[in-house]
Amino acid sequence: MNRTAYEAQIRQAESVSLRELELLLSRHDEAFEFAADGTGVDLPDLNSLLHRLRARYAVAGLCDLAPNQLRMTVRLIARVATVAGQPKQQQQRFIFAKEAAGALLDTLIDYYFDGRRSAFFEAHRQAMSAALDAAAGELLGLLRSSDCLTATSAESLIGQATRELSSPQGGGERASPARRLQCLAFLTRLADACRRQKQQQQASSLLLSDDRLHACLCALVDILRWPGRAWLSGEFGGGGGGSPASAVGGVSAASAAAVTEIDGQPVGQQVGQQFLTCAHQFPHWSPDLELSHAAFSVLRRWLLCLLECGSPASVARTGLAVKSDLHSLCWQLLDQCERKPAAQADADSVMPALLNETAELACLLCRLDSGLLARYFTRMEGLYAQLLGPAPPPAQSATLHVTLARFLLTHHASVGKDAPQFLAPLYTVCIDRLINSQEFCLELLRFTADNAEPLCWEHGITVRHFPSFIKLLARWPSTFADMFADKILPACLSPACSLEMLHCLIDLPCLSALYELNRLESLGPDFIAQLPANIQPYALFLTRDTSGAGDTAAKLEVLFDYLSGQQRQQQRQQQQTTGGPLVVAACSASLRLLDEFANLILLLTADEVYSSAANDDVGGGGDCGDCLSRMLPALAERSLLVFGGHRHADAVARRLALLARRLIDRRPRALLDQLDECLDFAAAQWKRAIGRALPMYLTLLWGFGEACSRRRADNDELDGADSGEVAGESEAQRIARLYECLELLAYEILAAKLGWSALPPRLWCCLATSLAKVACSVQDNMHRCLLVLTKIRTYAESCPPSPDCGYAEIQCLLTRLGELLALLRQPTVGPHVLQPDWSTALEGLRAHENPQSVARVTQLVTRLGLEL
Repeated sequence: MNRTAYEAQIRQAESVSLRELELLLSRHDEAFEFAADGTGVDLPDLNSLLHRLRARYAVAGLCDLAPNQLRMTVRLIARVATVAGQPKQQQQRFIFAKEAAGALLDTLIDYYFDGRRSAFFEAHRQAMSAALDAAAGELLGLLRSSDCLTATSAESLIGQATRELSSPQGGGERASPARRLQCLAFLTRLADACRRQKQQQQASSLLLSDDRLHACLCALVDILRWPGRAWLSGEFGGGGGGSPASAVGGVSAASAAAVTEIDGQPVGQQVGQQFLTCAHQFPHWSPDLELSHAAFSVLRRWLLCLLECGSPASVARTGLAVKSDLHSLCWQLLDQCERKPAAQADADSVMPALLNETAELACLLCRLDSGLLARYFTRMEGLYAQLLGPAPPPAQSATLHVTLARFLLTHHASVGKDAPQFLAPLYTVCIDRLINSQEFCLELLRFTADNAEPLCWEHGITVRHFPSFIKLLARWPSTFADMFADKILPACLSPACSLEMLHCLIDLPCLSALYELNRLESLGPDFIAQLPANIQPYALFLTRDTSGAGDTAAKLEVLFDYLSGQQRQQQRQQQQTTGGPLVVAACSASLRLLDEFANLILLLTADEVYSSAANDDVGGGGDCGDCLSRMLPALAERSLLVFGGHRHADAVARRLALLARRLIDRRPRALLDQLDECLDFAAAQWKRAIGRALPMYLTLLWGFGEACSRRRADNDELDGADSGEVAGESEAQRIARLYECLELLAYEILAAKLGWSALPPRLWCCLATSLAKVACSVQDNMHRCLLVLTKIRTYAESCPPSPDCGYAEIQCLLTRLGELLALLRQPTVGPHVLQPDWSTALEGLRAHENPQSVARVTQLVTRLGLEL
């Protein structure tokens, strides 16, 4: 349809009643709800409706429009604008609707800011506020596009809102408090959007210039000052001047004495020289007071917008204009917060919230004027020490700890203070007191995530106090696990404490069971003291505040048994401990954190990116290779020691086995560095390991072979001159001892005759392959290995299939044993297949990693005529 035909259709459109307009709005609203891209919209009807709406508003204004119709109109404009911002094909379809919607929005804005119709807006203030908020939200989204629908409309709306907010108080032409409150809400949302764009490093297309920032902040200070000055003159009711008797909601000068502090003391004539804040008690309420309190609630957001989005010249100019008044306001609020409220409800809720907001405001004020820092730092330090005193603070002041710590961390360097001295209590004393406050835990994690770099690199707080985070997660596992894994766990990890971190993550369900037991039994904050004496040391170990406490994981089985007994007792009482919701959520969180830990530890061992500053306080910087070596025995040990039920234990064992495989693949020789601990798991505990941690057991067996098959390029012949000595034992001696232990293990397992259900073929396959690889390191052992493999083949041939093991699996084992025996009978060929030289160009192309490669090599050697 061309433009001429379109305009003719619009001219021919008949006017409709308000009821018909509402029905048309509802129909198009349902069409956009059904298909957000507008595919089900009747475009001619939509274009006609938009023009009819504009024509009616232009003639009759908004006085005959119901609030519901107004909201639907604004929503329809926003949806047309959203669809018009889609790809070009959609833009072409909605080109006329886009023009009509833009014209309609211009008409609404003109009438909204038309002073002659202010009576209507005062009568429908709530409906117009909702409509303005809806328009503001859509405007902020549309302004990111250069070809937006409402750029002109937005410029008009923002300019008018700024002018009305900045209108002088007390003048006859000033806007009403309700109108200015609407403008303040809209502009505050716009300021927040500017900050988000700045943080996301997007090109700012929003229309808050430096001049408008300056005007809005000055207007906020004027709004905050006005109630105190207007109270004595009787203009406080918002009537726009006049005598006290005629002021709407105003009071006489004699009643100014009725204004009291929060402790009941009268303010008197001093009310005109100070701010009227939330800490004052008023005999009357007025729109001006509501506007003043709203201005205080958004003041911090505007200061953040100025500091983050304003130019340096704008920050200096605006700061010079407002810092004196803001300093007076903050200092007055700090003085008022030291008063004892007359009502207990004010002491529990109003004062902590007011002090929290004041501390946030003071932190930004010190960024505007560093000359105020010395006074405020001393004041905040005293408040922080008071909160950490022996008397527990009110529960509502939980977030105040984090706010004061943020202030001290931000400005400690400027006053020469040491950050750890006031940060350490936040992660020790505060967590113990306020761990049941979800609000405090959230604010603490946000504070840590926002300041992860200085807390880790400069002060070592996150590394030193990561057990405190584990306690927090044990209390709120499902709420904060993702946030901790994504933003905080990387800052807590270092080579020195990685092993302790592994134990803490595995023991997370056990710690949750302790908190669940405390909740069910109502033991109180010192619940550990009420546990049995033999359990208390282990419970204290799990609930410690600092890292570097050592490794007592092997002894935690006593605590596990106790909690399991409590579980059975609670189940008899129809209350579950280990199966409760907190422990179940902790099991899921533990698996999530173990996955993230595995990725981080592999990154840590690949690149030594952690400085010693973050690790000196927990036992030194640590070596990444040593960290990897020490972790392998711990992975094997903890695969047998997991709290949380069989299903959770199996899931943890699989993850630990996968991590062990990736670590061995990264550094196979780590097994030789920790040979005694690994052999103890493989040889001394093989029955428990096969029954409860088979994936880990298979991984270790595979790792023994890998440790010997990946030979160093400069050490093809292992001898006593090897430089890799551990405790006076050369590498060749360790390999010889390893072979003897594996050989004895094979004979011991053969003697047990447990059958295929307990000893699956893949176990024999891993053990046989590792024996062959280790035997090739010392050729004298190859003949002994032939005997062991022959006995294993005889056992496999004589043992009948079982329901858990079919004929195909047994045949695969026999095939692999035949290939290994063929290679070991030829000493000149076997070592080159099972121990390829990594210094050659074939590095990484290892023949025995492919199941078919060994058979092909064996056939090739046979065809060459070698005697195998």
